Amino acid sequence: MVGFMRPFRLRRFAFILDGMTEQIATSSRMTKQAKAGPKAAGTKGGKRTESDLKLPSGAEKTRQLVMQAARSEFAARGLAGARVDVIARRAGVNKQALYYHFGNKEELFRTALIGGYEATRQRNLMLDVSELAPEAALRRIIDDMFVRIKDNRDMMALILDENRFAGKHVASPIRHVIEPLLRNIGDAISRGEKDGVFRAGLKADQLYIDIVSMCMLYFSNIHTMSALLGKTLDTPAAVAKRRRHVAEFILAAVRRS
Repeated sequence: MVGFMRPFRLRRFAFILDGMTEQIATSSRMTKQAKAGPKAAGTKGGKRTESDLKLPSGAEKTRQLVMQAARSEFAARGLAGARVDVIARRAGVNKQALYYHFGNKEELFRTALIGGYEATRQRNLMLDVSELAPEAALRRIIDDMFVRIKDNRDMMALILDENRFAGKHVASPIRHVIEPLLRNIGDAISRGEKDGVFRAGLKADQLYIDIVSMCMLYFSNIHTMSALLGKTLDTPAAVAKRRRHVAEFILAAVRRS
């Protein structure tokens, strides 16, 4: 029966992505591709390119739903514990469709992670502090970082999980993600030093690490620190207080004595 069916390719199935119906290969072929991984899909060097990872034309809305579901599942369970069938169900797509377009769970994780970094880059590009006074500019940068981490804790969880894998899913340089932000920080401290507001010798990359560390640690450890300190740190009032403290602490550290 299998030998008879294969030449005629009679058994095909259709799936709908964002209202667009696309006839694709047989389900058995799709399953074999998923198990074989990216190399079986004919990708260069055994790795899928960004274009390979895109869903069919006209399905951007569905792709966004997939990414949203993937980030939520990976944030809650990590790469090791996340389930593709849960992601597919939440996104409203066929599980085999995800395997067909993303290769495997690890590739889906990588795409969700890189997508999050790209969203960060877009936000960095939109942040313009060039017209603000040096201290006001730096305060705005710190405040923006605090808010974006507070509002994107799923992405924070993905980054923490990625560090458990030594950053192997973002092995290629992604400095371009933070270049706009580094330029803003560098410009603010340069103008501040020139005006005599900030102390000399400040470095944009070191100050970036300081800002990210103080903002991210609060939210990544918020539950254990709440238990240690004996008070809830995740209330709006507590978060607002921390937000002010982080800005004041960093500004105090860079001001000229």
